[in-house]
Amino acid sequence: MNTKIQTTVMQVNGKLSQSRAVHVTLAIILSLAVVLSAGASPAFEAKDAPGVLVEPSMGLTVSYDPTQWVPTLLADNGAKAPDGVSQRAIGLANQNEKAWIILASFNNISKLTAGEWIQQYDYARTNAEVERNSGKIDGRDAVILTEAPKTYQGTPANMRAVVTANNRVYVFEYASMQLKADEFALFLSGIRFSEPKGFAPSVLSADLAKSFKEAGVGLKPSTSQPENAPLVQTCCNITDPEYNPFPCNIPLNRGNCTWWARYKRTGDNRANLHLCTGNANTWDECAVQHYPDLIRNIPRKSSVVVWMGPTENHVTFIEYMNDNGSHHVSQMGWNQICPYSEYNSTRKDKFIWYPKFNGGWYLRNSNTPGNADITFSYGSPADIPIVGDWNGDGVDTPGVFRAGQWLLRNSNTPGPPDIDFRYGNPTDIPLTGDWNGDGIDTPGVFRDGTWYLRNSNTSGNHDITFGYGDPTDVPFVGDWNSDRVDTPGVFRTGVWYLRNSNTPGIAENGFHYGIGSDVPIVGDWNNDGIDTPGVFRLGVWFLRNSNTPGNADITFHYGIDTDMPLTGDWNGDGIDTPAVTR
Repeated sequence: MNTKIQTTVMQVNGKLSQSRAVHVTLAIILSLAVVLSAGASPAFEAKDAPGVLVEPSMGLTVSYDPTQWVPTLLADNGAKAPDGVSQRAIGLANQNEKAWIILASFNNISKLTAGEWIQQYDYARTNAEVERNSGKIDGRDAVILTEAPKTYQGTPANMRAVVTANNRVYVFEYASMQLKADEFALFLSGIRFSEPKGFAPSVLSADLAKSFKEAGVGLKPSTSQPENAPLVQTCCNITDPEYNPFPCNIPLNRGNCTWWARYKRTGDNRANLHLCTGNANTWDECAVQHYPDLIRNIPRKSSVVVWMGPTENHVTFIEYMNDNGSHHVSQMGWNQICPYSEYNSTRKDKFIWYPKFNGGWYLRNSNTPGNADITFSYGSPADIPIVGDWNGDGVDTPGVFRAGQWLLRNSNTPGPPDIDFRYGNPTDIPLTGDWNGDGIDTPGVFRDGTWYLRNSNTSGNHDITFGYGDPTDVPFVGDWNSDRVDTPGVFRTGVWYLRNSNTPGIAENGFHYGIGSDVPIVGDWNNDGIDTPGVFRLGVWFLRNSNTPGNADITFHYGIDTDMPLTGDWNGDGIDTPAVTR
């Protein structure tokens, strides 16, 4: 039987990403091989290539081939870490090929089965097909997940075995560019469980001790950790004071781009994108699913840049914006020598903005520098702030778009919404405008280059729909010809394309104004009834009084570079002026 399994593995090995059938076959092979390992001797006898790792705190003994695998401590979060947060994680990097194994133990406070733990805490990469099978590890039932990328994109295939034993959940994860089910099965056959002892330093804790010494005392636990849980995550001798789920290629003195992005976004859970735990090329899909308000087509300071392409798998972090429109990024890489690198980039992929909206609104009644004339709180951090005249009184007031729900207020004061309805999808880009000239702004959404406009602030189907612009354009609206009807425009790498009707077609006016990294804004800056362009750049506003190329007619500072700019007529004088939310 062993010979049969090995032969089958050899026949399919290396073809995981080519077909779903192979993908399923590998998972079944691994299940059978793990069953065979129950009660067997460790995989590597002393006469072969002795390597035994004993972790009493984890209740785990692992036999491995030290000529192939190099172990290191990845994370140590204390004995009291809650369900779903690794009590300890150990990584073994393959010295001969791009492959690694992660061994993680979790306290099973809630007494979950392996299947229940997977349902609550495990993640599936959004670009992978997942198969689920069963097996045994050291005589205990295990759930085995096999993931094959739907497209290559430089993404490794992945196998995970999840098992419960002695009030612990164990996750054994194998990832490789050429997944070898027999190799993983052989490794799992060398695992033995025992009753966990009291929490004690790992035998691999030399790097951890160094990290504590370098970081000093009083490391801040993340919001998901108990206050008394010791916590250090290191990569390239840099310490992340919060739980960081990404492995670092420590044995080869290399980093990891996802570890770096998570570290640079230390903060609350929305800031560090704690739901995005897959490979780098899944982060845009993860953000669309969980943080749609943060996905943008233009760069901004503190954004995560997701490289998108058929052979790319990388994320970087924007340190600051340059005056020429490029952005200065920092990065780590799995095959990049520590610690990290920095360079200027003009890539236009996807940007996951740092969340800066916490419900604070700061409105000013003139296009000049100075303090806010009106301040109030409205909305929640996950909301997208919007502005409009919802009742036809000539004054613009706040609203928020919350995953398809519109919450509008008729005064620039804190309080509950005056109007509440659903329109559009959670991942749509919300827009507001007067589509029929009745003096009331109503909702619209932009979805992959298609506009869906509605003439009332109520739930229902769209009244107007048309295609205009590319899916990656930045959409906006304005009254470009003083006919009292708002119509579409798009901003594309510093070029404005305006159309005078809510219909498909080519732009009726196109011109350059600003640079690609600017945030475009629109308003009537001189009360002539025509909306014209403006840009927000690092806290500076550049406004122009005609829809033509040229220099700014009005320039002033208001807000800070990470604010979200908005414009509106806050006092009914016919002139649009600035606001920022943060």
